[in-house]
Amino acid sequence: MVWWVMAIIILIFLGFHRDSEGCMREEREALLKLKEAFNYLITSSSLPSWSNLTLSDDCCTWEAAECDNSTKRVIRLRMNNIRAYELRDVKWPLNASSFLPFQQLRRLYLSGNYL
Repeated sequence: MVWWVMAIIILIFLGFHRDSEGCMREEREALLKLKEAFNYLITSSSLPSWSNLTLSDDCCTWEAAECDNSTKRVIRLRMNNIRAYELRDVKWPLNASSFLPFQQLRRLYLSGNYL
C-alpha cells in the first residue's frame, strides 16, 4: 500500500516537472488564439504543429516560434505568409493585445499576411 502512495506522489511530481520544462501556459494559449485568428474563416489550417489537442504540448518546439533556452519564454515569432491569400480582403479579427502574453518577445515577423 505504501508503494502505491509513493508511486502516485512521484507521478504527480513528474507531471509538474514536465510542465515546467515546456513553454509558459499563457504563451501556449496565446499562440493557439493567434493560430485561430490567422486561420479565420478557412478550413485548411496553417501552423499544423500548433496543437490544441493538449495544453501540455511544448510550444517551444512548434514551427515559427522560438523560445529562450533558460526562461522557456517565446522570444521570436516568424509568422510570415501564414494568412491565406483568399482572405486578403476579409477583415481580420487580430489585434495587438494578442501579443501581450509574450513578455520576452524580441522579434515578430508578420510580412505577407495582408495587414
